[in-house]
Amino acid sequence: MQLIQYFTDGTVSFNWDQLPEKIRARTDLRDKIFRELQEKMKLEEKMTSRALFDLNVYAINRIKTETNDVNRITEVKK
Repeated sequence: MQLIQYFTDGTVSFNWDQLPEKIRARTDLRDKIFRELQEKMKLEEKMTSRALFDLNVYAINRIKTETNDVNRITEVKK
């Protein structure tokens, strides 16, 4: 799955809707990661396939980290 897609016209799509409902509902997380991605993309001079791959890996890892942190917090409160 490509969470972030780059099109030949220069547009970038953040395909949040492809994720499971449990994650899609977290609009705070979507907005946070999207801001982080925008900052990372500013650093890129040119969008290469490697840069696109790195952005996808970054976004997926951030989602995993954030959702694992929430799960750990929830388990501690039980």
